Amino acid sequence: MKKLTILFLTVMTSISILAGCGKDSGGSEITPGTTNTPNEVVNADDIFGSQTNTASQNEASVAEDVLPAGYVRSSLTNEPVTEDVYLHRPVAIMIPMDKVAQPQYNISKAGIVYECLVEGSITRTMCVIEDWQGLDKIGNVRSARDYFIYWMFEWDAILLHDGGPFYINELIAQSTTDNISGRGFRDSSRSAPHNEYYSAEIVNQYIESNNYTPWHRTEIWDEEHFHFAANGGQTDLTANYNDAVEVYTVDLSNCYPVTDSTFKYDPETNLYYRYIYGEPHMDAATNEQLAFSNIILQNTFGESRDAKDYRIYQCHDSGRDGWFITNGHAIHVTWEKTTDYSATRYYDDNGNEIELSTGKTMICILQDGGNANIDAIFLDNQGNAYHPNN
Repeated sequence: MKKLTILFLTVMTSISILAGCGKDSGGSEITPGTTNTPNEVVNADDIFGSQTNTASQNEASVAEDVLPAGYVRSSLTNEPVTEDVYLHRPVAIMIPMDKVAQPQYNISKAGIVYECLVEGSITRTMCVIEDWQGLDKIGNVRSARDYFIYWMFEWDAILLHDGGPFYINELIAQSTTDNISGRGFRDSSRSAPHNEYYSAEIVNQYIESNNYTPWHRTEIWDEEHFHFAANGGQTDLTANYNDAVEVYTVDLSNCYPVTDSTFKYDPETNLYYRYIYGEPHMDAATNEQLAFSNIILQNTFGESRDAKDYRIYQCHDSGRDGWFITNGHAIHVTWEKTTDYSATRYYDDNGNEIELSTGKTMICILQDGGNANIDAIFLDNQGNAYHPNN
């Protein structure tokens, strides 16, 4: 049963004053997730009951998913989150990958991280953070690119950035694009431009002053963006795919030649740990290395669009391929995105939507086109190499 989406819960009576404060969300290219209007109010049991339905109400083979009272499963990670976190819109913050920009703060809180080339063959990441309300320092933050904005749309997120080239202007100007640009605070202990950060306080102030709605917009939000393993479980690719490839190292040094992005699998935690510039990619706020349950390599047509090497990527497409990696193995996939606000869907070679493991996901966009070299390298547990794009 598809979960209903709303902006208000009876358990959140303290927010009733926001009912008339939502930004006009009309737009010509929105694909509605439901037929609910932005201000529709339904019973809380109708919203969250489907997350704890018994097997007879869903699939007979799936046992009841019992969560603590007041908790539901995150649409980003499938992990338990409070109802309040679930209904709040996430933030999507633009993070520089320049070596001099390291380290960043609270990026390990992101449930989804996108990485893609920008000009000069450096990469930039966009961190989609669901539970951001208690964070006092997020970033550092840099400018946006239009292709990241299309991926941000998929999560009904609020974009945090510091400007960007004129290519983003049309998307930023849309009435449905809620963004906060150049409003962060500066940390005097670091040099500009890598010393700007956002906080939950700043974001909330700007949401209020610009009349943005902090709650998911039901006519936009696709809360079933990913298909996850049942009951917070993990996906064993070897159980369903005879051609699953063992992958303990994902080497993207050919794809991202400056940052030298690499992931190494730890079978004890079932996580892929991220490395950049040959070192662990650390979060300065939590002292944690970034780690992911799922990695998606998405081959995407892209090319340089001008003399400054600003890139363009074809975010709306179908039939292009990539790889899905989880729990020590990988399978070949294809992907499609049909409209601005629709989710990018990933399918196995049988045409079935892939099932992600519960946990965080890293989506690496690999430039497929022009003179790009998208030769990723997989290494198994013995160090044997497999070139998936050959």
